Amino acid sequence: MSSKPETQFITSVHKHLPPRKPHKEKNHNVYRSGTADCWYSGMLDDLWIEYKYEPRFPVRDRFVLPDLTDNQERWCNERYKEGRNVIVIVGYPLGGVIYLNPTEWCEKGLDIDELKDRMKKRKELAEYIYNFTTGDTL
Repeated sequence: MSSKPETQFITSVHKHLPPRKPHKEKNHNVYRSGTADCWYSGMLDDLWIEYKYEPRFPVRDRFVLPDLTDNQERWCNERYKEGRNVIVIVGYPLGGVIYLNPTEWCEKGLDIDELKDRMKKRKELAEYIYNFTTGDTL
């Protein structure tokens, strides 16, 4: 059974992380929709990430929002307001873009030029996660 593109993307980011640092958990609970896809915990901090995957980079849209469900948007926004570290990463064939706050992931979005400027390779996304949670560099 093949995995979905989003799961393949997450796996492709995780392969650049050391085996046990930071601690990572992929969340999936059919009874509690909305919880972010992954939780990472290191000696410095923890981080919740909602992942999305788009098979094509947008070319026509001026502002781009991730395709979050209402429950995902609510969960991410509420945790963010509580002071939790929450981001959204949208993966594309060439890499991924990090949305840092509710203004970016559900209100305004990112300008297409900003989206291009923020594109990171999968290894760079893993480095971001590693540095955020551990304070170290890969």
